[in-house]
Amino acid sequence: VMFGAHLETSADEQAQRASVCGIDIQHGIARLQLKWRQEGLPALHAQVGIHHGTAIVGRLGSGPQASYTALGPTLTVAARIQEQCEAGQVFMSRDVAQHLPEQCVEDVGHYRTRTGDSGPAPTGLLFQVRTDLRQLVAGERESHDAA
Repeated sequence: VMFGAHLETSADEQAQRASVCGIDIQHGIARLQLKWRQEGLPALHAQVGIHHGTAIVGRLGSGPQASYTALGPTLTVAARIQEQCEAGQVFMSRDVAQHLPEQCVEDVGHYRTRTGDSGPAPTGLLFQVRTDLRQLVAGERESHDAA
């Protein structure tokens, strides 16, 4: 999921939307798990990794095989962050966390920014989204609308 492509939005708004989306994904999967468990279906799990940066975004290919996609190192970093999550978690880089209210993120360590190279892999700070972000963002929007 991309936020900010073809729309002019602030980095703060992009970070909030992406984080709330990650939380919503995990809540939706949890509800689906309950239903599927009752129906005897196999479990579904997901991890969400969020990073903020530039990417090449657009329609690639031609004809029926064309697709709207994003490419670049920002997506690679998001994938590295996602690999650090356990099922049901939403992790983000410092580049995202710095755009969110401090009380809505929790420092949970480091992640490797690349793999397969010789020598030590550089690392980045890793943060977890707290589920109360949704309530805080809703409260900020209500106070902004009232102003």
